[in-house]
Amino acid sequence: VVTGTVRRMESPVVVGAAEDDDKLAQWRETFEAQIREKGDKEEELLAERKASAERELDLFYDQLTDKKALKQAQNRDHEEALRKHLDGTTSNPFERVLDLVGPGNVPPDRQIM
Repeated sequence: VVTGTVRRMESPVVVGAAEDDDKLAQWRETFEAQIREKGDKEEELLAERKASAERELDLFYDQLTDKKALKQAQNRDHEEALRKHLDGTTSNPFERVLDLVGPGNVPPDRQIM
């Protein structure tokens, strides 16, 4: 039975505390080096992906511009051929319209009868 005496707990004596501190410091250095290495690799990968994305975007816009220019040229040629065809027909506007949308120029799936 413990009677009203208070015992003080003394801190335990740590043997090899300096050795543990050295190991901890060494582990921290190794860990920080690994983190720096991983960060460098991620930055490198990010730069590589960004450059690749820029190249792909430039290629896409170049192809889009080429496709648009080709379509414009085709439309101009078609319009010029249509204009020549219309200029060669009669001067009566109604006959020109019939020539454009007449039975021979309407696709079969668009014909009324």
